[in-house]
Amino acid sequence: MLQLGRYDEAFWYADRRNNRELHSILGTLDAQPRNDSLRTLLGAYQDARAREIGAERQCLEIDSKGGEGTELAAGARAEREKAFSVMNGAAEAVAHNERAFEPFVRNASVGLTEVAKGLPPGTALVEHILTRRSLYAFVVTNAHSGVYVAAFEKDRVFDLSREFVDLLRLRETYADSSRPRQSAVEARLRELNAPLYEAFIRPIEGAIAGVTDLNIVLPREVAALPLHALSRGIQQGGGFVAEKHAVSYLPSASSLLLPRIRIGQVKEVVGVGCPGGTSWDVEYELRDIRAFFKDVRLYFDQQASLATLQKENEDLLHLAIRFQFNDQRPGNSFFILSDGESAGTMKHIPLGQLLSLPPVPAVVVSDLDEHRTGIRPSEPYLFLANGTQEIVFTSTVPSRKAKKFFGEIFYTTLLTGADVRAAYRKAQLEMIRTADYASPFTWAPFFLWGR
Repeated sequence: MLQLGRYDEAFWYADRRNNRELHSILGTLDAQPRNDSLRTLLGAYQDARAREIGAERQCLEIDSKGGEGTELAAGARAEREKAFSVMNGAAEAVAHNERAFEPFVRNASVGLTEVAKGLPPGTALVEHILTRRSLYAFVVTNAHSGVYVAAFEKDRVFDLSREFVDLLRLRETYADSSRPRQSAVEARLRELNAPLYEAFIRPIEGAIAGVTDLNIVLPREVAALPLHALSRGIQQGGGFVAEKHAVSYLPSASSLLLPRIRIGQVKEVVGVGCPGGTSWDVEYELRDIRAFFKDVRLYFDQQASLATLQKENEDLLHLAIRFQFNDQRPGNSFFILSDGESAGTMKHIPLGQLLSLPPVPAVVVSDLDEHRTGIRPSEPYLFLANGTQEIVFTSTVPSRKAKKFFGEIFYTTLLTGADVRAAYRKAQLEMIRTADYASPFTWAPFFLWGR
């Protein structure tokens, strides 16, 4: 469709593909929202889905025994169709009650016109689409839309992105190594930056010139790539993407149309720190917030529990905890908090329980999983579905030094009355302009998600 110039249809299917990826994960979670009616509707959908799966398996079993034309097979197929209809009805009831929960029960998609209407002036949606031989980019504003293409094969884009992300993480581990070793990694990062910038940014430079805010939807194959950390290169005028635009990421274009809640000044902050078996000093990370917010409430040890989070109401929630995502079985993914009984005992809490927390306008997720390499779009979506507008999410575990510097600028800026997006960008730019933090490996892991 892209090659034929059928761009409206291509955009619609691309968004549907992204939402299918969301549904493949969110649909496996035991979602437990606070809203009683929504929780009941989700329970009805899960029950109907289980019945549909059972009916499908019965049909397959009968067919495998050569009973396709029997009365038993006809009855099984009728039961399957009935179960499928009931499941679709239950999914429709969930989506009608709360649009943000549609990816939990079915695929969804939006068109270019609908997205354009939802964009404020000065904001653009940039959605990249990988095909076998090319990388396409949609750029959509409230005034116009365009499609741009780079002649990069899918496998090459994937390989470049993966190596770039891996080397950013490796450079962090070389912080105390010899300078030659650090220089070798940095040189390779610069080499990789050039073709990545040519693929993702160069074709759309003219289209996004003058645009203040960029909402990025990346292909799932390269979702870990920090597009904000790419640059034109010193010899071409320099400048990271993050210096020219305020960059945030979205799980899909449909996410733009989630309900918007007005975010006022951040006055109350809650911080929860639970190392979850890691050696990370969560108290060190969070206590500095007290220098900027006298009303900050910090919870450690046995107080760092799900029950504590369920009782709190705040403007910003800072989580220094370990998330454990299971790619093979997403339904088994969890995060770690105290069991609430003692300081040393932890509890694995299913990801769906995040929806049981009171809605909070902004969240900072400082994940402590040392094996994390990137952020799956379904993870920030859990917060977006629960009413959060902006999420700062670390894609790898930054150094203590980088976290401290980012946090100081971020919270100091919030104290002046700035919103979360402005505070995030101020911290990002200050890191870029400060010699000790200017290299992308120190600030690239801080991703902003939201709209």
